Amino acid sequence: MLGAQSLATVARIRSFDMPVEVRTYIPLALDVVAESDTEGRFWEAEDTTLTIGGGASVAVDSTASGGSAVGISALNAGCYTSIVQSESELPEGNYTAFVRAKDANNIADDLEIQLYNVTEGGVHTSSNETLSSTYGMYTMDFTIDSDDAGDSFTLGAFKDKVNVNFVIIDFFGFVKL
Repeated sequence: MLGAQSLATVARIRSFDMPVEVRTYIPLALDVVAESDTEGRFWEAEDTTLTIGGGASVAVDSTASGGSAVGISALNAGCYTSIVQSESELPEGNYTAFVRAKDANNIADDLEIQLYNVTEGGVHTSSNETLSSTYGMYTMDFTIDSDDAGDSFTLGAFKDKVNVNFVIIDFFGFVKL
């Protein structure tokens, strides 16, 4: 689901071939098929254009995609971005939001993926997830329709249940289906 220049698209690995290693060279072949046009966005959690709420901070993480991640220790803290609906940004249609995250304590439903409608003053769509102790991809489907035209939104990942654990966010974003 990732792309260059913070753009995102849905793609699937159709075939994977990794023959035996020859000295220091390891041949690798992936057949990747895009399932949609590039209609989405992607942010590393430590991206300086994001808002990181109180109780969340950037830390080095060698297993994160960019070498850093956002650790969240306080309830309702997280990282998010602002999006204004238009024909070029979040046009009408069906979407999947995605978050790569982990939590060594596996607290039930502690990660909240949320699309908040700032214009209307309420949660548009949200989904709670129980994280594993290693990074995994978590998703939430949502729809933008004519009622949302021109509205301002925030999309983000938040700690939702308790203060006793440490949720770690690697990246998040959305793609149009």
